[in-house]
Amino acid sequence: MSPSDLPRRRVLAGAASVAATALAGCAGGDQPSETSTDATTTAGTSATTTEAATTTEPTDEETTAEPVTDAERVAIAKRVVEELVAGEFEAVVDRFADQFQDQVSEPAIADPWREFAGELGAYRGATVAQQGTSQGYPFVALRATFERGVLLVVVTFEGHALVGLNLRPTDAAYEPPAYANRDAFVERDATVPSPACDLGGTLSLPASAADGDGTVPGVVLVHGSGPADRNQSFGPNRPFQDVAWGLASRGVAVLRYDKRTFACDVSPADALDLDDLTVADAVSAVDVLRAVDAVDDVAVVGHSLGGLAAPRIATEAETDGMASLAAPAGSLAELVAYQVAYLANVDGTVSDAERERVEAVDAAVDRIQAGDLDDDEVVLGYHAAFWRDLAAYDPAAVAADLDVPRFLAFAGRDYQVPVDRARPEWETALSGASTASFRTYPSANHLFLPGEGPSTPSEYLQPGNVLEALVDDLAAWTADL
Repeated sequence: MSPSDLPRRRVLAGAASVAATALAGCAGGDQPSETSTDATTTAGTSATTTEAATTTEPTDEETTAEPVTDAERVAIAKRVVEELVAGEFEAVVDRFADQFQDQVSEPAIADPWREFAGELGAYRGATVAQQGTSQGYPFVALRATFERGVLLVVVTFEGHALVGLNLRPTDAAYEPPAYANRDAFVERDATVPSPACDLGGTLSLPASAADGDGTVPGVVLVHGSGPADRNQSFGPNRPFQDVAWGLASRGVAVLRYDKRTFACDVSPADALDLDDLTVADAVSAVDVLRAVDAVDDVAVVGHSLGGLAAPRIATEAETDGMASLAAPAGSLAELVAYQVAYLANVDGTVSDAERERVEAVDAAVDRIQAGDLDDDEVVLGYHAAFWRDLAAYDPAAVAADLDVPRFLAFAGRDYQVPVDRARPEWETALSGASTASFRTYPSANHLFLPGEGPSTPSEYLQPGNVLEALVDDLAAWTADL
């Protein structure tokens, strides 16, 4: 088929959009809406789109051509994501059908990608969200998972060539949990001093304490990996806001703050170790909370990487309690390799690009474990200084030496820190501790949002709230400090 035989398609260039045949929505079913997509996102900017018109009857040449299988389209779509991540934008342009070559430009691909994916951290992998046909053209929708978010990438095909590429961030709104009583607490702005810049924060204070009627226990919430804001936002979800509002409704003061890598001009190349990324700012936050007249005992509550760091934070800040939520106890590098392999296999299709990525991550883990890193090297998203710091740190052993109440919570459907790997390591280390409590929440994913079946990254974009049972348990534990 020559370009003159094709229906007219237009490519919207620039930062606003590049192309998409369809997929107005892909929440369920085998086929997306037939509404064309020139979609807007949460920030008010347009998604990347290439627009295709209605289909025409195939020519004799198309009829006799070898059909493209679903598996081939998935493999191509995953390779497109790999090229976007690697900054190989010209390679993506070259994948478009011949009739688009004078319309699709490298900036038209690169600018929206950098806008949408630039703040999401290290790439972890992609899984199939949906496959189908819209306006006569087959498409593959992938969930591209990063350290702190998921981006929907929709690739539309004509044969092996691309005729559409659509990036879809989530635009669902946050809904506070039903278990939060907004009349039971007040919120105040707070500032946490940090060497890189002052960190903005929010203090949620029970109304009784705010009125001067006695004192309350308090907790500092510590983020997981990636450049997280004070709410540890993922799409429409704000798990730290859920926990803060839930605990404040139950008589516990909570300080949450923006992470240094979110608020300040820092990067992995700055030789940040665990202390720089997490511990020092958390210790500073504990000092800020302790300075509040209405707060007495203070505990640190860390999630994921923050939970791994929590024993060190509790030791350095001399807190009255330590809680780790979905925290690894063993090798973090090996856990990253597990996550990448899980995401490559979860949809039942492993592309050549995914296989190469798994092998590359495995090789990087071997180098990390052997201590074979250059002084200025960044590996798996972290500087060599970070990996060397972790090599000398045993979080479970440090937690065992603490003489304060400890609370360890795990999520039964967590693929990032699987409970069957993490909980036994913590339990073994703390087997002699009389003040250590363990809980597993079977329906929870890594963010402690409830769900069913195998956990996938798309859950993080589905609106939900942290399990009330976890909030209740944390409140009861904090009351006994």
